[in-house]
Amino acid sequence: MALSGVHGAGAPVLPDGHVARGRLVRRLAEHRIVVIRANGGWGKSTLAAEAAARHTGEVTWVDLRDVDLDHQGVLRRLLDPLGMDGLVGDERDDDEVAAAVERVMQRRRPTALVVLDEVGPTHWSAVRLLGRALPEPHRLLVLGRRVPDDDRTEADAWPRLTTSDLAFTVDELHLLLVERLPGGLPDVMVEQLCVATGGWSTALRAVVNALGRSPTPHDLGRRLLEDNVVLDALVRDLVDPLDDDARRRLGAAACLPLLDARLARDLGLADTIKAAAELGVPWETPAVGPWTLPDPVADLLRPADPLPLAELQPLTVGLARHGRVLEAARLAVEHHQSDVAGSIVAAASIDDLRGSFKPSMLAFLRSLPDDVIARHPRIDIQVARLLTLMAAYGERNAFVLDRAPRWEDSHPAVAAAIHAERYRDLAYFSATPDPADITAVEALLAAATDLETRCRLEQGLALLLARRDGVDAAEAGLRRAAETAERSGDRHQAALILRDLAWVVLLEQGRLRQVVATFDRVEAMLGPGTTMTAWRINRADTLVTLGELEAADRDLDIAARQAELQHDDQHVAYAAWARAGLDSMRGERLRTLAAVQRAEQLAGDWMDTVTGVLFLSQVADALARVELEEEARERLDAARARREEDDRAVRVAEASVEVRLGAPAAALAAVERLDADELEPFEVPRMLLLEAFARHRAGLEASDAVGRAFAAYQAQGLLEVASLAEPQACRALIPLARSLGAPVPEGVVGGSGRPGPAAPGPEGPDLAAVLSDLHGLRPREVEVLLALRSGGTNAEIAGTLGISPATVRKHLQRAYAALDVRSRAEALVLLSHMEHG
Repeated sequence: MALSGVHGAGAPVLPDGHVARGRLVRRLAEHRIVVIRANGGWGKSTLAAEAAARHTGEVTWVDLRDVDLDHQGVLRRLLDPLGMDGLVGDERDDDEVAAAVERVMQRRRPTALVVLDEVGPTHWSAVRLLGRALPEPHRLLVLGRRVPDDDRTEADAWPRLTTSDLAFTVDELHLLLVERLPGGLPDVMVEQLCVATGGWSTALRAVVNALGRSPTPHDLGRRLLEDNVVLDALVRDLVDPLDDDARRRLGAAACLPLLDARLARDLGLADTIKAAAELGVPWETPAVGPWTLPDPVADLLRPADPLPLAELQPLTVGLARHGRVLEAARLAVEHHQSDVAGSIVAAASIDDLRGSFKPSMLAFLRSLPDDVIARHPRIDIQVARLLTLMAAYGERNAFVLDRAPRWEDSHPAVAAAIHAERYRDLAYFSATPDPADITAVEALLAAATDLETRCRLEQGLALLLARRDGVDAAEAGLRRAAETAERSGDRHQAALILRDLAWVVLLEQGRLRQVVATFDRVEAMLGPGTTMTAWRINRADTLVTLGELEAADRDLDIAARQAELQHDDQHVAYAAWARAGLDSMRGERLRTLAAVQRAEQLAGDWMDTVTGVLFLSQVADALARVELEEEARERLDAARARREEDDRAVRVAEASVEVRLGAPAAALAAVERLDADELEPFEVPRMLLLEAFARHRAGLEASDAVGRAFAAYQAQGLLEVASLAEPQACRALIPLARSLGAPVPEGVVGGSGRPGPAAPGPEGPDLAAVLSDLHGLRPREVEVLLALRSGGTNAEIAGTLGISPATVRKHLQRAYAALDVRSRAEALVLLSHMEHG
């Protein structure tokens, strides 16, 4: 049996750049059983993965690719992950098995979603039995290219989705374009591209990639409509990296890089397909993911008689050389060369692992025989690193503790590399590190010579020392680890270490400008299009503290959008958490509350950890800043109930809430419970200002406290931030500070330091004329752009104007491109300057 993945696994992770397809997911949810029939590249499995991500119960994903068993064997395969394979046997007929399955599933909670992927005609009788037996409310999705449609059974009545249903709509293509082409394309061009490609997602993604790389996307778009889209866009996207000699060798296959292998056979292209494999043409589109597309190379070359090693070697080497490691290894296994497969995956770079569909790669690595792993021990390193990349920390730690000791005598370098994967997380999840762990990592580091291993060990040691001795002890080690990672060529690992340096060390030392500079370095290292979001949210948080709200707004817009496209609810929630602080410093009450509620809605397991206490404390602070007392106290009470987890954060929140909203006596008491030595350096000026405000409200002498507070702000270069962070205190205390000759902020007290959205009112004809005549905006684009001043969301503006949110988004994209702005905030600033000079 071919090694195609773990049957009964969870749903695949949704790929980068995924566009949510709510209309189709809702259609799936309307029926107990749905069959999705389409060839490769139409997004069957991606759609099922999205449905699984939204399913609140248990998900079981069964991959039937290359499963060639009899009826009972297939039935066992289907029932195994459900824990019922024992129900199948010679002593039971199908009706008895179905009845037994129904009895078991009627008692099972929570609701199960069973996805059967790569279903073929030989599997259909077992699938039909499972569908008949599965009771409400459990659900079944059946995905396949060759699902029968001519049998006259009850299964023939199951609702079906086909390529006409899966075809991308114009709105979905607009969403694809948002990430690669912020200015968008004319509506008519987008509609024609959808028609020209038939809505085939594979072709459209290639088109979008080509447009995103082009310096003249509108011209390229017009050319794509004049020529054959597949011949132009797909060849440009997938074959352009090849040299002229390679293209000559490919011949006709260069025009058909994603055709199904059966059609390739019919066209007599087997030789050129083999040449393509040797040249490393990327047959599967990474943005879609290996689980949705067929692999024409492996399919075409799957032999009745295996190829000799001399003929197989150039094919696998070509695929692996071009980053198609998993495909090369699978091809080797198909030709009964497991040792070749082992050498390919063992030699894969960390970037190869990051670029792979990680669950498939992990399943493949774990399926290799023990004797192959014994000859290629780096396979265990790859498993440990994949588990880290997948954030499967518990599983990773168990694997490390099990496998690393096996190599300590025979391959100590392998053991060290496996151990290195867990030390960074030990520092994050252990309040007090075990001295034995520090001793162990120091010993491993002394012997390690491999740069990839050294940088991870240096990072783990630095963070453990930060826990034990304070953050000052970690700076040199983290800088050394980042340099080592860069020397090894692993820029993603270097970026992760730099993020630790910024967020663990520099922030706690109060070196805010260096925090931002370090994150700027991360961005330069990864490129502005990186899908990594955590560092961008961290940078936005720091920019908010510095009062640079526009730059923070841009970072949070990008981070939230990227996280949403990846269905990464954790980082969507983190971005909303940071936005609550940003919006509160702008004085935007409803937006602050909406951001808090969104973060709470999407918060995952981290809400039950110490991070949850920090979240509750900080959003209570933000809500108090905009004087939403009831909402602020609700979160503060929840944080107080868990005070023992993070007492310092709770006491800071108590001071913030009570000084702004509480009785004078309660405000004074809250401030007095704070110890300046416990505060982060950048928190000290604000707490001094709150202390002065509390004394002022209580009718006590506040002159000295006021002077110290504004002097502390000035010393840190944050004087103008005072009126953003504490507008009420500044309104009350700035007159006193001026009378004392103390430094005071020059900005407008209680504002955001920038022009905000104007109140809705009559639209100035001059402004509309400027936008239309000088910037070339259409009347509807002007209307939508001016509606931004109401402060409403896209949905609210759409409701007011009687159009759809998607149309609002498209008009804004074009308006932003014409005005050369990148966000709503920049557009509002520009409109204000146009209107008021």
